[in-house]
Amino acid sequence: MSKSTPPSFEQCVADTNVIIDLHTGDLLELLPELSFRVIVPDIIVENELLEPAGEDLLEKGWVEACEFSGEELVKIQNLWGEYASLTVADVSALYLAISLDAPSDPVIDSPPSTVS
Repeated sequence: MSKSTPPSFEQCVADTNVIIDLHTGDLLELLPELSFRVIVPDIIVENELLEPAGEDLLEKGWVEACEFSGEELVKIQNLWGEYASLTVADVSALYLAISLDAPSDPVIDSPPSTVS
């Protein structure tokens, strides 16, 4: 069986869940060692990342926040109409990944939980 080379990319869009999971696992300190930048929508930094504090992550340079223009917010709202079961933060991360022309699996997120 041959080993495949992982795709390389310079940036990766993350959602709130992965940042919280990395914090819970005491792994946030590894973010600067990654070979790519971790970018999150500003709504995640401002409204969702309380522990760890999003502003602290920005100050340390562990993540970058992307602010959206008014035009982009309209596009996010339209996209949210297509994915109404997602939160606006999730749709913002999806829009960000699409707008950055990220790789086919650009959004780092925790897998959905299944309830049996």
